[in-house]
Amino acid sequence: MYFCTLKTVKKEKKMNLKAISDKMHLSKMNLRYREKSLVGRQKLAVYMYFTLILIVGIIFNLIGMTGPDSTYFVWLNSIHLGVTLLTLAGYLYRYLSLTTALCTITVVTQLEISAEMIYCALNPSDYHYILIVGNVVLLGVLIMFALVAYLKYFPYLLGIISTGTYAVCVAVTQSPLLLNFLLLFSLVFLGVCLLGHHMVKIFCHLDSENEMLRKEEEELLRFLNTNREEIGTLIALSYNDTADWKKTGSLLDSLHEERRRAILENVSAYRLQQETEMQVIDEAFSNLTQSEREICRLILQGKKLTEICSILDKTETNINSTRAHIRKKMGLQPADNLYKALLQRQRLYIESQTGQVVA
Repeated sequence: MYFCTLKTVKKEKKMNLKAISDKMHLSKMNLRYREKSLVGRQKLAVYMYFTLILIVGIIFNLIGMTGPDSTYFVWLNSIHLGVTLLTLAGYLYRYLSLTTALCTITVVTQLEISAEMIYCALNPSDYHYILIVGNVVLLGVLIMFALVAYLKYFPYLLGIISTGTYAVCVAVTQSPLLLNFLLLFSLVFLGVCLLGHHMVKIFCHLDSENEMLRKEEEELLRFLNTNREEIGTLIALSYNDTADWKKTGSLLDSLHEERRRAILENVSAYRLQQETEMQVIDEAFSNLTQSEREICRLILQGKKLTEICSILDKTETNINSTRAHIRKKMGLQPADNLYKALLQRQRLYIESQTGQVVA
């Protein structure tokens, strides 16, 4: 009894562990495939990398490895870290959309850097001047993140705030050194925003076209009652070497049973028809050679001279010479139509074999 209970407990534990593992795996899959569009997946990648960089960078600042270590900066970084983690949790638990999460951490980062710059301007020193210029570079990187995340007009807002913040720092410090860079930074921010907006516009247009093509593909597959895997298999079958029977069998086995059966039945029926047709031609035109009978078959199918040359990989001179031999063996006059003569002879043969008049 004790051993049975112990086994039951172990089994339940294994089932619980498996359920937890499946749940974690499902959560991971949901995060990976949460965004369907190309733009959405790009935004998700930017958001995750940006959040990771922020968390690592802020932690390094808080433990004194990088940046200033005064109480003011510690409080700023702590608030920044808290908002970043709350935003990440809100997105993971679906309380926030991806765009909202991206805009939130971007704005908070912008405000935190701007607050640092103004503090440095109010407490001027050589080190703080370096921090102001360094933070301007970080603001440029922030704008680039917004562009890569395809936040349409958001980079313009960031550029205006960044330029305004730097202008305030210049006005407060009255530093000629900072003033020399004001125009340069303003032009750089403007250029990055304009070029980035153009890039975002083009990419969004491409994403729209891609989405339209995806919907058309889904409608086509639904109309044909098939899927992309079967279409790929059919294409692979069309290019497969006929001698590679193992690969052919593997491709056919990967198809749905009904579709595989339909293909095999149609191919068998087609082959039977071709063989029957060739047998009739061989017997109806037994006085002709094999190559001459092959040309007769193509003529009866309504193929033109250029098509016959292409199918048999022969020149027009060769085909015309063979046609002349056929006409001679059939006793045709120059004015006689070869197609009609071949068709008439084929009909006579079939009628003689079946006893029925062929229309």
